[in-house]
Amino acid sequence: MLLDDIDKLKLKLEKQIQDNEPYEVIYKTSVEIDKLLVKYYSSLKDTKKDLNC
Repeated sequence: MLLDDIDKLKLKLEKQIQDNEPYEVIYKTSVEIDKLLVKYYSSLKDTKKDLNC
């Protein structure tokens, strides 16, 4: 689920860059992606702890 959201935002970001949208818009999307990436990697870390890896 998180990966799907990340992928959608990445596509959105690529389009914004191609369309030369304002920096603020591009930055906002980038920050959204970063937040989702943090959640994703945090969940992986928690999963490894649960598996005692």
